[in-house]
Amino acid sequence: MLQHLYRMGALAFALGVAASPSHSVAPVDRSYRLMGSSLEIRVFSDSRSQGLAAADAVWKAVDADERRLSTWISDSELSQVNRAPVGKLVPLSSLSQRDLKNAVQCAARTDFAFTPWIGPMVRAWGLRQGGKIPAESERRSAWMASQSGAFTLTDQGIIKNRVDSNIEEGGFGKGAALDDALAALTASGIRDAVLNFGGQVSILGAQEVSIELADPSRRDHTLLRFDAGEGSVATSSNSVHGMKVHTPKGETQIGHLLDPRTGRPAPYDGSVTILAATGAEADCLSKIFVVGASQGLQWARKHHVQALFIMPASKPGRWIARTSCDWKPHLTSLSPQIEIQPDC
Repeated sequence: MLQHLYRMGALAFALGVAASPSHSVAPVDRSYRLMGSSLEIRVFSDSRSQGLAAADAVWKAVDADERRLSTWISDSELSQVNRAPVGKLVPLSSLSQRDLKNAVQCAARTDFAFTPWIGPMVRAWGLRQGGKIPAESERRSAWMASQSGAFTLTDQGIIKNRVDSNIEEGGFGKGAALDDALAALTASGIRDAVLNFGGQVSILGAQEVSIELADPSRRDHTLLRFDAGEGSVATSSNSVHGMKVHTPKGETQIGHLLDPRTGRPAPYDGSVTILAATGAEADCLSKIFVVGASQGLQWARKHHVQALFIMPASKPGRWIARTSCDWKPHLTSLSPQIEIQPDC
C-alpha cells in the first residue's frame, strides 16, 4: 500500500515513500503552473520513460482544459460565451458541454449554494482586482444576473439570456481538469498516481494518502489528519484568499467565496472538506462552504456526501471538527485546539 502525506491547500506537498511496491522504478515527480495554480504530480510506472510520457500527457490535458475554460484567456470557449450577444446559440466542444452540464447539475444538487453563472458577482465585489464593496444596487443587479436562468444549455451549445451574465470557472474548472488528467494517465497505462492541484488532491489506484487539514485561520498550524483512497479531496475556506477592503468607515475583511443565494461573501470562517469520486464533484460540492457548518451538515446528510466542517468553538483559538454521518476515514487529532464531533 502506498503512503503519502499532504497538507491541504499548501503550495507544496510531501510524499512518504520513494516507490510503489508494485513498480520497479522510482516514481516520476513533476510540477507545472497551470490555471493560476500549482499542479504537482507523482506517477508510478513500470519504466521511467513511461512515467515521463504520462506526466507530459497530464500537462497537455490540463493545458488544453485551461485554454478551453479559463475566462482569463480572451479566446477561450467560456470567454467567447461571455462575450456573446443575448439569444445567440454558441457551439461548445464536447468537453466544455460536459463540464458545464456537470456544473449545472451540481448547482441544483447544492440548492444553488454553487453556480457556474457567478461571474457578475465576482465582478461586483472586485475579486479579481483585490476586492471592493459594491453599492447595493450593483450587488443586487449582479445577484440577479447570476441566477439559474442566466444561460440555457442545449445539446447544440449554450445561449446567454441576460446581457450582464457571465460564467465563472473557478468553482469547477480545476476539478474537471483533474479528472482529465487522471484520464490521460490511465490512457498512458498508469495505474497508480497522486495529483495535487492547488490543494485539491486526486488519487488513482491503490493509494493510501494521508491528508492534513490546517487551522482555517493559521495555515502553518495543522489540526487533523485522515487517510483517503481513490477519488478526490477538496477543501474550501476563506482563509487563503480573504481580502482587506478600504471603505469610508475604515478597513474591512471580505472572503473570496460568494454565496449565490444572497449575492454576498460567505460569513463562515471555518473550512469544509469534501471526499468524492471525481475531481469535478469534489470541487463544486466544496462550495457548500457558503451555507456554514450546521446547514451544510444537514445538506450532506440528505445527499449522502462525505463532508468535514471545521468550525470555531466558543473559546477563541479553539475549533470543532464536525463530520457527516457518511464520512468514512478515521480522523486523528494533531492539536489540542480541536475537538472531533461526528454528526450522527
